[in-house]
Amino acid sequence: MSVPTPPVLRPPPEAVPFVQELLVQLLRRMPAFLGRPPLPPLPDQTDPGGCAEAVQAVLAWLAVAPDGLGLQIEEMEHRFSGLREDLDRLEDHTRRLIRSVRSWVEDGEGFSHALSDAIRGACPEAGHGEFLASIDHQLRAKAEWDRREADGILAQASGLRETLDLVRARVGQVEAVTRELRSQSLRDPLTGLWNRRALDDRLVEEIARSERYRTPFTLVLWDVDRLEEVNGRLGPEAGDRVLQTLASRSLQVLRRSDFLARFEQDTFAVLLPNTGVGPARIAAGKICRAAADEPVAVPGGTAEVTTSAGIASWTPGTSPEVLYARARDALAEAARQGGDWTGGAPVLPDLSVPESEAVTA
Repeated sequence: MSVPTPPVLRPPPEAVPFVQELLVQLLRRMPAFLGRPPLPPLPDQTDPGGCAEAVQAVLAWLAVAPDGLGLQIEEMEHRFSGLREDLDRLEDHTRRLIRSVRSWVEDGEGFSHALSDAIRGACPEAGHGEFLASIDHQLRAKAEWDRREADGILAQASGLRETLDLVRARVGQVEAVTRELRSQSLRDPLTGLWNRRALDDRLVEEIARSERYRTPFTLVLWDVDRLEEVNGRLGPEAGDRVLQTLASRSLQVLRRSDFLARFEQDTFAVLLPNTGVGPARIAAGKICRAAADEPVAVPGGTAEVTTSAGIASWTPGTSPEVLYARARDALAEAARQGGDWTGGAPVLPDLSVPESEAVTA
């Protein structure tokens, strides 16, 4: 089910400087593990339309940025789960040791006191009083020694429990840092999207899910037509702005459940879960229209760009490499058509979803 896209509200011209400053402050406070949003270039102080697009881009990115983290964090948390289990077992052994020591001391003291009382209450024969008193003294000394030993063991056990608490807290800190580093290593620094490594991981998970539940999914590769011409005419910074802006616009027309990543250079990838070829064509069309409907603001002017897409629907037994190859071939087919085109053919009708489940913005 898609999340409705809120309407783009254009701020009044006098509010544009304030909104721009708000965006700047928001980006400065963005948690590092989320990466950077694909923010289009900030407009000048008198452009409400451009300001509205920038706000919409940030909101759309924030709506989906945290969603995929859980899938990536699971891998690292699994590695720490064994350590946490070991800590729990060690703490359980420590608690049992403390209970055993206390029980041992209490039983020993009870026996010593009972024997001492029996000795003191006896009517010793002549000459045996001194001997019995010596036994009573030794019993009391042994009980005192046991108490001191037990206190030492209990102190060490308590110290061990405190150490375990510190280790557990440290493990939590390491896990948090690991999650942040893991997330940063999975983000594309230019666009703020997931990168190829994250896409590879997600594709393996999606294949496993589809094989288990017999549900379809589709991979869409899309790239910017003739981006090298933009770079040659306006410079590489303009090309970077095009990629950032189109990444932002694509997020706004996809579902929260879709996985958008930068595949390589000017090529992007979208994994569409529970989606057959028909709805995938609709999604690809929306991405292409989002690129072509409005020029991209770049340093020194604007750039009119189009995109092409290649579609490959997963089939049972298909490896990630084969699925990538099919999508590349479909994208090459679109390029041969001159760009602004979607290539790819439907496969496996029995796994396709109804047209009523088409991707919606």
